[in-house]
Amino acid sequence: MDNYNSSPYGHGSPSMSQQNNDHGIENSIYSSVSSSGAGKFSPQPIIHNHVNRSSPSPANQHARNYPYEMSTSSASPIQMTENNYGNSTPYMNQNHHPPPPQHNNYSTSPPLSPHHHQHLDQLHNHHNHSIDMINSHANSYHSIYNSTTPSYQSNQYGQLMETLGVLKAENENLRKEIKLKDSKLAATVNSIKTFWSPELKKESMIKREEVEKSELLKDRFKMIMEESQNRAEIIQDLHKELKMQKQINNRLQESQSNERSEELKMLQSDKEQMIKDMLLLSNKLGELENENSKLQEKLELRDVCIENLRHFLDRKVTTFNDAAKVMPKLKQLEVYVAKTDRENMLLEQELKERNSRIDLLQKQIDQLKDQSNGSQNGSQSSNMSDDPSDDKKQVEIFKSHSKFMKAKLEAARAELNQKQAALQSAEAKLEMLSVRESNLSQHITVLQESIKSKKEENSLLQADLEAVQAKIKVIEKENQVQQPQPILVENTSPSFSPEKASEELNVQYRLNHLQMTVKEKDEEIIKLESTIKEKLANVKSITAEKEKIEQEYSNQVTTINRLQAQVQALTEELTRMKQTNSNHFGENKQEIQKSAATILEMENYQQKIKEFQVLIDAKSNRIQELETALEDSKRIRQDHDFEFKSEMESIDKKLQELEYFKKAADEQREQCNKYKEKNFRLENGLDEQEKIHYRLKNELNEQIQLTMKLSQDVLLSNISEKDHKASTLELSSKYQGVDHRPDIELLQNKKQELIEELKLQAQRKMHMMPFKQEEAKKFFIDEYVDYDEAQITKDMDNLKQYGIKLYQYIHTIQHLVKIDPASLHHLPDLQSNYNQLVNSLDNHAIQNLREVRRTVNNLHTVAMLILRQSIDTDLSALEDAPEFPLPE
Repeated sequence: MDNYNSSPYGHGSPSMSQQNNDHGIENSIYSSVSSSGAGKFSPQPIIHNHVNRSSPSPANQHARNYPYEMSTSSASPIQMTENNYGNSTPYMNQNHHPPPPQHNNYSTSPPLSPHHHQHLDQLHNHHNHSIDMINSHANSYHSIYNSTTPSYQSNQYGQLMETLGVLKAENENLRKEIKLKDSKLAATVNSIKTFWSPELKKESMIKREEVEKSELLKDRFKMIMEESQNRAEIIQDLHKELKMQKQINNRLQESQSNERSEELKMLQSDKEQMIKDMLLLSNKLGELENENSKLQEKLELRDVCIENLRHFLDRKVTTFNDAAKVMPKLKQLEVYVAKTDRENMLLEQELKERNSRIDLLQKQIDQLKDQSNGSQNGSQSSNMSDDPSDDKKQVEIFKSHSKFMKAKLEAARAELNQKQAALQSAEAKLEMLSVRESNLSQHITVLQESIKSKKEENSLLQADLEAVQAKIKVIEKENQVQQPQPILVENTSPSFSPEKASEELNVQYRLNHLQMTVKEKDEEIIKLESTIKEKLANVKSITAEKEKIEQEYSNQVTTINRLQAQVQALTEELTRMKQTNSNHFGENKQEIQKSAATILEMENYQQKIKEFQVLIDAKSNRIQELETALEDSKRIRQDHDFEFKSEMESIDKKLQELEYFKKAADEQREQCNKYKEKNFRLENGLDEQEKIHYRLKNELNEQIQLTMKLSQDVLLSNISEKDHKASTLELSSKYQGVDHRPDIELLQNKKQELIEELKLQAQRKMHMMPFKQEEAKKFFIDEYVDYDEAQITKDMDNLKQYGIKLYQYIHTIQHLVKIDPASLHHLPDLQSNYNQLVNSLDNHAIQNLREVRRTVNNLHTVAMLILRQSIDTDLSALEDAPEFPLPE
């Protein structure tokens, strides 16, 4: 029985075997699978075997003399050993040892999801359901045993002996295949060891550190890129502003120079024309004055002749109407002169304001120069410093300077816009003045034309006066001729004759006619005198207008002189502005050169950043390679699952062959009494198996302790990670100025929760107690019941389903533990389930199970071969199952 002394931790290690020797033997396997096609997992325990160590019965003494060929190779229909993976895997041959222990790294597993909690609840429910199935299964075995007959058993003994030889040969072939599979398993286990070795843990830690460093570098790179972009944008804005200022200055210089030159030319030409017009007007006025003096002399001579007509002239004076017409024109000219004076005053005030604004702009330009020099010095010092904190401070200083510069430039732009508006208003005013001057020149030409027309009227009046004077002379001569006629009448009165009378009548008729003509002439003279008076009034008004025009001309000359002085002052200001603009342009060139130097430095810095990017890409490629390796391992696992499915299909085929062997088992019932002698030997073998079960239970307890330690280590690692994250957040809040207090508080709360979980696990570890030996003995079954063909098919189908469910249950638990080792605490309490199972079995059921056990020992060898033949393809799939220690 040396094959039974092998343990999963080495060939019979004493440290494992010396623990818990006083406890009962148990070999419990819990499985969880979906019921046929439903997809739900249910834990199902397979029947536990218990050996009664009491003295053997006479039937057992008789069974010792029977040859037992397979006693060294197999001890029970399904011998289950709990390996270090945590799976209860069925091993048909104890020569085949389970793979060595494998310690999985669960420190990086994510927390258990709510879906997994629901899944574990389902497992717990199906596990309770499996207890009821065991009771029904035991009762069925008892009923099958009672239904058999000895006549049927005697007929099939010879056939069964023939089949035993065939089964022995198949057993040897199966042993060879198992050895090959053991070698394959050892290779796969070694590969798994290397995959989950501490070196790989170190590599994973190094990868994490590299990923963290790469993330820090990426964050720093993003910060640097943002700063460089901001600086580039600031530099571009400065370049654009300089270009705009240059264009504005050039436009101002060109427009001002062109406009001022044109205005000066226009003013000079207007001045020359005005001077020429004034000379002509002065000459004409002199001539008109001479003519007026001559006319006055002539009129004075004629005043004596027309004294008798003054009473008519006093009544019909109309000179006041002409004076009323001229007065509004004079008032308009006075208003225009006052407006020109006001405009000149406003222009002087605007010039003063411009001078003050120019001084302010010069002061601001000096301040901007000082600030630009300070920012350049700060940028040079930032390039010299390698400390990231100093770089950040200098970048903030540079940003503040850039904002201040932008504000200053905006203020300067606003002032330039104001100046442009003031210049435009001044230009508009100059245009208005030029328009007014042109209007004045037109008014002067109109006045000159009116003077010419009045001169013509004066000449006509003089001609009329001469004609009137000639007529007056003719009338005087006629009067002188008529004076001697009365003397003649007196002389001729005494001698009256008809001839004389006719002559007198003719003379009277002539006199009457002459009187009529004299009256007409008198009327004409009155009319002419009125016209003369009107013309004299017109002449007086013309002279007054000439005097006013001369005054206006003198005023305009003074205004023109003032405007020329203002134009000269403006030209001087333009020259000054040109000089200041040229100086400012040179300073802007220097600033542009300095900004170009900073741009070159930024380009060098960007090259360094690109090198960092190359390193980061290399690291990311390495990470991708490792991820592909993990995906390959997952793919291999999926391939194993596919192979397991195919093997399960082959098991179905083997189960069909089991029906034939079931018939042979029915025939073997006749020989049950003969095989009872072998019971004693089997009991001795089972004693040794019980020792192995003690060892396995001790190992299971140690595995549970290891899982508790692993979970504690996982919690400690999580606590350390929370501390590390909190410290990193505090450092980032110090250097970056970002408030991470809520995140730090969350981490501290999680840390406290983990510490409480550690305390709870320590309490659980203290309260863990092994199973009691008396309760364990109640659960073991001593006897095996014989049964008929129809019932054995159902029971074998149930066993097949339970085996499938067992593997799937182990696989799901292992998958859940890989996701989160904390899921161990959510598994169903096996101690409580075991107690429920023991309490559910009454004494009568236990006695029936013991009877079944006694009878089945005779069929042990045949059943072992049958099961091995049916499940030989499934061994590799079960052996490839990963490690996971089940809790108690």
